[in-house]
Amino acid sequence: MLEKHILGHQNRQHRVIAPAVPFAEAEKPKNHFLKWFLVVCMMILLCVFGVLQFLKSKSLLVQSIQIQGVNTVDPDMVKSTINQYIYSMNRLGIPKGNTILFNKQRLANYLLDQYASFKYVRVSFSQPYEILATVDEYAPAYVWCNEYKQCLLSDNEGYLYRYTSEITQGSFPVFYGTLQKTGFELRNNIFSEKKYQDLFIMLDQVMGEHDSHIESITGINYESIIIHMDRLYGHVPSRNIDIRIDTTITYEYLTTMMDILQRDIDFQKSLNSGSVLNYIDLRYPEKIFYKFASSPQINIASTDPSMQVKP
Repeated sequence: MLEKHILGHQNRQHRVIAPAVPFAEAEKPKNHFLKWFLVVCMMILLCVFGVLQFLKSKSLLVQSIQIQGVNTVDPDMVKSTINQYIYSMNRLGIPKGNTILFNKQRLANYLLDQYASFKYVRVSFSQPYEILATVDEYAPAYVWCNEYKQCLLSDNEGYLYRYTSEITQGSFPVFYGTLQKTGFELRNNIFSEKKYQDLFIMLDQVMGEHDSHIESITGINYESIIIHMDRLYGHVPSRNIDIRIDTTITYEYLTTMMDILQRDIDFQKSLNSGSVLNYIDLRYPEKIFYKFASSPQINIASTDPSMQVKP
């Protein structure tokens, strides 16, 4: 009998035997790195947490506060404001009064924001846990009032820094009219522009040179203003004398007009006799208009030879 061999080799695939690599050995480097990475991260987090807890300790806070130079505000109120700042938290939850991270300039700026009457603030450590806040306050020079008799004190640059309800007559020049910004509020300014501040300084200087004093002024920021005088050429009237001028007036022109009036015999005679002077008007070029209550308005031309000021 013939035997038939079954040929299966035509469909048989050759198996490729790959080198055997142990599983544990293939994964070991990767797992080892990940494990150490997690350990390091945990250590860093623990360190950060520990440092934060340390910085939050109350034993590191400012313990004592000293105040110098405060006269217009209750010093205890300023201390209370500083305490609020000390115990307030930053973004990490650390008190701002922490002496290790304490920022002196930030506290100084905070106080300047809270008190309009503070001009400069310097903060320093007088002891390891004691701070000293030295304050320079604005000095009063003028008063501004509105139509409701609500008034504010200002410094010599017109900066309004304090509310006031009492005005001693003649203590400071009083301004009426608009302000630099609308609204009755602190940190505003009497003068809308620097030129109006310079104008008032010039007016005050000229009047002082002629033994005269400005009690108040209306409309300093307008084109035409009124000066209210409580003393004129040494004479103290029974009521204020109004002098009308415009804001373009110069030192030389105003000085010339004041000199002319001082040389006007009829004017000086009426003024010293007690007659009520209603107003002096200097708004017209080379002319002076004035009126006493008991007489008609009088016009003096500065070009009049009899009225010219002799050098």
